[in-house]
Amino acid sequence: MKVDLYYDKVLKENFRKKFCELLDEGMFKDREFGDRIHVSYETVAKWRRGQAIPSLSNAKRIADFFYKDLDYFVD
Repeated sequence: MKVDLYYDKVLKENFRKKFCELLDEGMFKDREFGDRIHVSYETVAKWRRGQAIPSLSNAKRIADFFYKDLDYFVD
């Protein structure tokens, strides 16, 4: 159980850091980016704050949007 919680925390933080870097580089606001990948701005805000990670399909959309592999977000 502790391993799962640690993995979840590390995964969220790794994703959050990389995602925020990309959003900041592109100067995207949460609403603008959400509109581009068809999710709500509240969802984007949760990803940005590290409160949630995207589903696999949304993670793929994000990776494709930024021309990255999914591995980029977890390494």
